[in-house]
Amino acid sequence: MINWTSLETVFLDMDGTLLDLHFDNHFWLEHLPRRYAEQYGLALMKPGIN
Repeated sequence: MINWTSLETVFLDMDGTLLDLHFDNHFWLEHLPRRYAEQYGLALMKPGIN
């Protein structure tokens, strides 16, 4: 059982509760890959192209 009084932060997110699906898709599929590639000097590739 979770001791809720011992937790400092609880983050619950179901699509549309705090962040909508559009934001989730943008962040995980566009923003994060772009920033990761910039950080590590990698080229972004288009999906489905090897």
